[in-house]
Amino acid sequence: VEYQGINKLTPARQQRLREVVGTAIAVLQKYYRVRRPTAGNLLVPPQCGAFDQAGNCSAHIPDFIAAAAARRGSSAEVKCGSAAINSSHIAAYTECSAQGGGCESFPGGVGETTDYYLYVTAVSDKICGSDTLAWALPCLYDPATNRPLLGTANLCPAELEQDAYETPAVLVHELHHALGFTDN
Repeated sequence: VEYQGINKLTPARQQRLREVVGTAIAVLQKYYRVRRPTAGNLLVPPQCGAFDQAGNCSAHIPDFIAAAAARRGSSAEVKCGSAAINSSHIAAYTECSAQGGGCESFPGGVGETTDYYLYVTAVSDKICGSDTLAWALPCLYDPATNRPLLGTANLCPAELEQDAYETPAVLVHELHHALGFTDN
């Protein structure tokens, strides 16, 4: 679990967030196991967003090559929901211009010993409202198995004030979405 955007929370709310996430993950781990665990560190392969005429991938998702070019002029980040994707979690890839230009490479990261990357945020965004307590989504999948490998969950900060039983239950529900149980 990688926490992001929680620095605006009080230390007590940060601790509450960690407790809620820990409880929700413990519940899910009682019922779910990865059939084929990752050997070594997990590096998530980027998905191809566009192919050139020769069938080569000309635009990756996430695209750290384009993000690096954009960063030269601003502070562009590659996002998964409200969270910035950690480039050390992404496998190396090469992208060639669809117009016949040169190729550029992203060196890839080192990964971590895990089967899934979860980015947790606690920010009041446009989705947080009177009826929304939290939200989550998967962002990247294994191309061979279609198993989610990376996702995010956002717990609306007001939810951290709720009772001790409701908030973990809400997050368990949302983490199912981050694991791929969605309508999409």
